Amino acid sequence: MTTPASVRDAECRSSWGEGHGSRFPGCCPMGQRRTGMRRSGAVQALDSRVRARDPVSVTVPTTLSFREGDRAVLADGRYFPILWVTWWGEPNEALIRRYFEWNDAMILRAMAERVKFAHITDARQTGFPPPTVRKLVAELTEASPLEASDLNLGTFLVHESALLRGAVTAIQWLSKRDFKVVPIPDLRGGVVRALEALAKANIARPPGLDPEGCIAPSMPDAT
Repeated sequence: MTTPASVRDAECRSSWGEGHGSRFPGCCPMGQRRTGMRRSGAVQALDSRVRARDPVSVTVPTTLSFREGDRAVLADGRYFPILWVTWWGEPNEALIRRYFEWNDAMILRAMAERVKFAHITDARQTGFPPPTVRKLVAELTEASPLEASDLNLGTFLVHESALLRGAVTAIQWLSKRDFKVVPIPDLRGGVVRALEALAKANIARPPGLDPEGCIAPSMPDAT
């Protein structure tokens, strides 16, 4: 089976095409499937290969760089199975949907490789998400593959805002999934904790990720 060209694309700026709000239903509790959330072709192709236990290695876009005005998200999978995500500005539905497209592809890669993963989420420069966005995050999290909960070693959330902690708690209330969020005050601490989580799970340290030399990325250009 041939991997779609959009999946092989190393940069995720346009690999998901138009209609990035599409979202696959995944597995829901009690065997129910969500409706109204369509998969993108790339994610659907990956999911089909994983479910069929296709022996061919699954390749997904390494990075996501998406900006609208003064808000943006930069997701970096070069240190997989550590996923490094940075947010700027108040997140809107477009950013959230584009991020979940990328994140679901990374989850499917983890499923295919049978490896656990950890997130480092730098939210120090993000704003407080409105209720519609908080609800969307909970819905899209619920629509992710159930295997994500078992493979997730934790989300190390770098921030200094009590308001953001409240937003995460509110989102958690809306979802049946355990987000496994661990608040961290600085980026170095987030990298250290993520590496410790991998070591505890007997997963090799990704090359090139050094807590002492980690630098927060710059806000990406407009897409």
